[in-house]
Amino acid sequence: MSKFIIVALILVGIAVVLVACRKSSASLQVGGIYSTADGKGGYGVVKLLAHGDGICHVRIYKQKFPSRPTTVDVGSLSLGKPGDPDGFGMGHIPMREAGFLESQPVLITKTTVTPDELEGYKIWKESGGGVF
Repeated sequence: MSKFIIVALILVGIAVVLVACRKSSASLQVGGIYSTADGKGGYGVVKLLAHGDGICHVRIYKQKFPSRPTTVDVGSLSLGKPGDPDGFGMGHIPMREAGFLESQPVLITKTTVTPDELEGYKIWKESGGGVF
């Protein structure tokens, strides 16, 4: 195979990946409740609190599932606290968009983001916090 064809195939592959990433990030919805892969064969649930500049601000709920949930009772989701026997979540985590997308988020439903949910985000923003 000629070098030209190999280079062309590589460029087409890169273009496909870039379009897929752009499409995935463009479809993220603030207020969205997403199921995410936990990297251990299970699934968790997160809420997208804010999104911009390549950063996803998420709330991670403590509930875990052995298979990807397609519905969830939003009122039953909780953060818990450290030391809970069934684990705990986090009220605000700033993540690089690429990292969030690696968790294979799938939208379950959409809700509003409350001022209470944005407290951690506001503190992060005012302090010029980092990103995971």
